[in-house]
Amino acid sequence: MTPNARKFVCAMARGTLAWEARSGLPAAAARLISILAVAQGCIESEGEPPQPDGSGGWGSSVLYLEASNPFGIKFHVQAWGQVTVPTTEYIDGVKKPVMGQFQRYPDLSYAIEDHAAVLLEHQAIQNALANGGGLEVVAEALGPKTSENDTAHMEYSSAPGYKTLVMEIVTDLKLQQPGQLEAYAAQAA
Repeated sequence: MTPNARKFVCAMARGTLAWEARSGLPAAAARLISILAVAQGCIESEGEPPQPDGSGGWGSSVLYLEASNPFGIKFHVQAWGQVTVPTTEYIDGVKKPVMGQFQRYPDLSYAIEDHAAVLLEHQAIQNALANGGGLEVVAEALGPKTSENDTAHMEYSSAPGYKTLVMEIVTDLKLQQPGQLEAYAAQAA
């Protein structure tokens, strides 16, 4: 992991643990949302590919650097403003470049709070958590809808294979290992 990637993961871990303490959710559900936040942040906030000098990688996207938005959350809160940046979306299964209007946040803690709220207000996530769904079940619920009437998927991500990508990051960073988020958070500057 590059120094920038480690710095980003550690900041995300520290932020998600602070959110967990305020969330009021059962510990297992709060930890699941925190793990998803770190993984989603890693997916969305990779800007420039990692460079030999350790720059680039996670936490280097324009969206993260200019809007404190590591998740790619679309614009929805007028008071904080928005940022328009080029992005790609899967439209009818085809990856297409588009200009996206994304939420600007005052800082990372606001983004983490809003990310959790966006997830927890959706019926697909509520159902997955209520039925004791683990990380794979909830990650699957975040993925693309299979039809217009699909209520089991939130379509948080339009990318095919989203669940696989989330699980690869979780595995690589050992995020489900007890104490791992705390270990990353302890390294945060």
